[in-house]
Amino acid sequence: MTKPAATVRDATSPAGYGRDFRLYVAGRVVSIVGDRIAKIALVFLVIRLAHGFGPAVSLYYIAQLAPSVVGGFLAGVVADQVDRRRLMVACDVVRALLVAIVPAVTAFGVWTIFPVVVVLYAVTELFSNAATAAIPDVVPDEHLTGANAILNGISAAADFAYAVGGALIFVFGYELPFYFDAATFGFSALMIFGMRIPRQPIAPPLDVAGVLRRMAEGAAYLLRQPFLKWSTFALGVGALAGGITYVVTPLYASEALAKSPWLIGPLRGGPFRFSVLEVALGLGYLLASAVVTRLSRRWRRGHLFGAGLVGYGVSYALLAPCGNLFIAIFLLAFGGFCNGLFIITGLTLIQRLTPTEVRGRVFGANSTVINTSLVVGSAIGGGLLLVLPFASLWLLLGAVIVLSSLFVWLRPDVRSEA
Repeated sequence: MTKPAATVRDATSPAGYGRDFRLYVAGRVVSIVGDRIAKIALVFLVIRLAHGFGPAVSLYYIAQLAPSVVGGFLAGVVADQVDRRRLMVACDVVRALLVAIVPAVTAFGVWTIFPVVVVLYAVTELFSNAATAAIPDVVPDEHLTGANAILNGISAAADFAYAVGGALIFVFGYELPFYFDAATFGFSALMIFGMRIPRQPIAPPLDVAGVLRRMAEGAAYLLRQPFLKWSTFALGVGALAGGITYVVTPLYASEALAKSPWLIGPLRGGPFRFSVLEVALGLGYLLASAVVTRLSRRWRRGHLFGAGLVGYGVSYALLAPCGNLFIAIFLLAFGGFCNGLFIITGLTLIQRLTPTEVRGRVFGANSTVINTSLVVGSAIGGGLLLVLPFASLWLLLGAVIVLSSLFVWLRPDVRSEA
């Protein structure tokens, strides 16, 4: 679909990418800050109510990721089938209502949290798929890497809000972050309502057979294109380790880093130590967002994608002997930088290599593979914590992520993708 050139100017900030992109960025900035604050509260609410039981933390992440596994393909069909702007607004409104009821639900115990989490992240999957598919229709191809860098930079910068969330819990308890997050979803809905997103070609209403056929079309397109196929496999293997890190990191921050020197004030609490590690990841990611556009002019995006995977794995392997919070901060900042390299370049290539009419389904297929691996990793993580020390787990995770890069380096048609 042709994009209106009049709405886009050359620039290196959101202001130069047109009115619609600016509106989306404004909503995204606010809502993602709320997400970060609420996420810290939700994770440590589960840890507190479950008395630090590792499998319960695994179950939380499984509940978070399961909608992407079960409904990732379907979300892609919906994003290609209905007006994406209206879908995104509806998702934000529903998410605002869901996070607002979390404090009331937790009064009944830890197990009542998980159904809310499942529904919340099912709606988030719909929103993310529609948003990712819509961005190339409001930003021209030559600015697409820059737009993705801006959005991922916002996501990384918002990781500072993890520290805010940790501090809010330390001072006020667990309820306030959820009400704040609900308000930010409302603001995001207003911003997206004001956008003008070109409507993709809409097919007639589908029956079950039609939905299955369109899902298969998205998967078939992904498997036909070398970079889409092999990068999805690489991310799937890497995500297996990533799912384990979801479970390991908050408990590592609470337990293994509890004896780190120079723990003062809020740093004495596990939630704040975890939030600081998340901020470190975000800082590294933010740096990658700032430089990836320039790097992609000098090196092929396929090379940056593979190098980012390798560096990300190495950063986790180096955590194995680390019991010092401040060294862990440095290592995770490096890991965040590498993570930003492969996420931003991979996302840009998937968007560029996929036409708008099938883009939602391709992202649905891609996210289904990745999130299935994350769910499996999260399920494994709780069990591994019962039998392996943190050092052994970090070495294992780093090795798996580095090995996943072989899907890139062993395929010339993938690593040479520009």
